[in-house]
Amino acid sequence: MPIFARWLVVVIALCTATAGSTTGLCPSTEGRWGYGPSHAVVSFEERVFFGSGIFLQVAEISPEAEIEIVGGIELPGIIMDIEIRDAIAYIAASDAGLLLVDVSDPNSPAVIGRVDTPHTVLEVAVVGDIALVVDLDSGLRLVDIADPRVPRELSSLDLEGTAREVAAIGDTAYVWANHQIHIIDISRPLEPTIIDSFLPDMFANDITIHNGLAYIATYYEGLQIFDVDEPREPVFLGEYNPYYSTYSAVVVHGDHAFLGVTDGIDFSGDVGLKAVDVSDPTNPIGTSGSSIGHFGNSIRSLTVHGDLLVAAAEGDGLRVYETNSGLYLSEVGSHDVPGMGNQLAVSGTILYLGSEGEYGDGVRAFDVAHPSQPVLLGVTDDLQPAISIADLAEADDTLYLVVDDFHRDGPLMTVDITDPTSPSGAADTGFEATALDVSNGYLFAVEQRTLQVFDLSEPLAPVLIGSAPVPGECEDIDVEGDLAFVVSEIGYDHPSGGLHIFDVNDPVNPTLIGSLERFAFARTVAVQASFAYIADRGYLSIVDVSNPSLPIQVGELHIPSYGPKAIAVAGDTVLWSLAGWGGDHRQYVHIIDVHNPAAPRRRSRLLMDTYSIEAANGLFYIADKDGGFRIIDPSAPCHERVFSEIPPREID
Repeated sequence: MPIFARWLVVVIALCTATAGSTTGLCPSTEGRWGYGPSHAVVSFEERVFFGSGIFLQVAEISPEAEIEIVGGIELPGIIMDIEIRDAIAYIAASDAGLLLVDVSDPNSPAVIGRVDTPHTVLEVAVVGDIALVVDLDSGLRLVDIADPRVPRELSSLDLEGTAREVAAIGDTAYVWANHQIHIIDISRPLEPTIIDSFLPDMFANDITIHNGLAYIATYYEGLQIFDVDEPREPVFLGEYNPYYSTYSAVVVHGDHAFLGVTDGIDFSGDVGLKAVDVSDPTNPIGTSGSSIGHFGNSIRSLTVHGDLLVAAAEGDGLRVYETNSGLYLSEVGSHDVPGMGNQLAVSGTILYLGSEGEYGDGVRAFDVAHPSQPVLLGVTDDLQPAISIADLAEADDTLYLVVDDFHRDGPLMTVDITDPTSPSGAADTGFEATALDVSNGYLFAVEQRTLQVFDLSEPLAPVLIGSAPVPGECEDIDVEGDLAFVVSEIGYDHPSGGLHIFDVNDPVNPTLIGSLERFAFARTVAVQASFAYIADRGYLSIVDVSNPSLPIQVGELHIPSYGPKAIAVAGDTVLWSLAGWGGDHRQYVHIIDVHNPAAPRRRSRLLMDTYSIEAANGLFYIADKDGGFRIIDPSAPCHERVFSEIPPREID
């Protein structure tokens, strides 16, 4: 019987809390290590405040540009922007909303206020007693901060699209949203009103107002300069746009605008810093530059600190430059931060986190014997610059990793982890792979349309001993016992993706024994006991593999999404990472109850972005991209949520 596209409200009962316990939204976070890339930096009095993942850090910079961390605080969200007024830091904290932090004692900052928002806070600007908050999918929100300890939202303005940047002068705000900059009257904070817009069909990355001029860093349109003496009637003065350059940040000091370079001819693909003479704003002239990194670690924020220019450069951390050194901006100091945590592997009580970025790259080892208190043990220092680790596996004191080189497959490398405090000896095996798993002394890797098996008698020098063709384009692999479960998506010469099960009892001759080709875009797979859990875009499919030669789909859950990223299973719980859908640009990790495989249901979800989830020791370990990693206990008592669910498709 056909299934009609109707929405059903599934009423989910509350979990029963154990005696004496406190319940909260599922699941419980047991531990977190939240350092990560730097998106924001600001100078205030004698110090510099910057973000590293979820940590607000306070630094003193000596005249010789030596950086010393003197204070800091862990916050509940990724730090995207910082504005400081009267010793109060107003922080755009991503999914945690707007945070107000007292920094009067910079050695010991303290959160004193918070305003939650419907989506993700990316930018904040302060005008008098009003904080202008840009929320990714819900426009501009005006917050009364007359009493920073009791902030309250006054009003909001839907800008009909994704909003990202904000700046203000007097009672006029400029907000980039929906591919244009809106001019907004905020003279009546309870009723903000759009007056006009300018720069249509342009993507603004940063807006800075200095001495009556607006400097706008754009995507492929360079630097745009406007006279805003009459704020509601901005007048175009000039632009600096060599070869369709993309600038990610802008700050003005004296007669120069300093620009974060993301793309364009300036550095032949590298990111960096550019100084532009704006003494005549109608004719800005480029004067100097400094290449600092590789594509993928852009300068996200700039601030002037005395005679120094300080850049927050994502995984490249803080970079400090002289602003009076003539025609070339010379780097004189730096403070490294971890790059984006994109893959992890767990072995016993050691967690390995792979990240990217020229200065924050490599693999970090953590002791997670006490999940609530992860301890950093060591970090590799010999991996190539600007890598992105696409997959990780571990066996016999060796890490196996795939380096993402912006293609489907990447180099397969090894790292010696005999001493976790000093992982070292990164070496290229000469092979390429998409995804990995290790079992019974063998390394299993999928690459394009092939399953490969490597002997690990010499762990640091894997030897290819067997292979087999796989229908479609390989995406992921999970090995359980003598069976390898491979998922693939549609290939140019194969009309269907699916689940493919190989008998690997004889690793020299892996044999395809069963397939289920009904998943066009299968991306990830996790296997437990007699079931395989497959993420296929917005579908979680549960397949009975008790007879591996005849896999049968028994259940399905549909959550509209732009695509799956990771999946893991432990007991009756599946964690499934998905991109958002429609107007919701956020990323979620969904917690799925699969105790009845025929009727999986959502228990809850976490607002976070991840490409890697591992189940081990009764816990889930999640790589949190800009925020390090989290450790989740799926069994903790909690209040579950109520979701509107789409009925499953009819299963043949």
